[in-house]
Amino acid sequence: MKGSGAPCLAYMSLDRLPATRWATKVDLYRMLVRGRRYLDENYASASLAIAAEAAGMSPYHFNRLFRALFRETPHEYLTSIRLRRARVLLRTSDLLLREIAIEVGLAQASSFARLFRQRYGISPREFGRRP
Repeated sequence: MKGSGAPCLAYMSLDRLPATRWATKVDLYRMLVRGRRYLDENYASASLAIAAEAAGMSPYHFNRLFRALFRETPHEYLTSIRLRRARVLLRTSDLLLREIAIEVGLAQASSFARLFRQRYGISPREFGRRP
């Protein structure tokens, strides 16, 4: 919608950041997006400390500002990515649950199954059997 006068939705969310100057908010936004991109690209082995480093922030500030901007913590975001990828693997592969858990970066099949059930209201095994 270039030229329509409508603001970009991403920039509308900048008001959630605690900086006073607009330029500072834009810089923080770009840094946080860099950290989120790291999580997207490295979800299976991602470290929140390295994501903060990729964003150029301390882990404390990365967590606080990420939550302010995206309305979820980096850990919640990473868990969402992992569970979405697990859904794809459950439907498209013959991997065992423990293999899928490892593939998406979760150490234990039991914690994977618990998180999956909490998020989707169904066990991973039942989800994989659905047509």
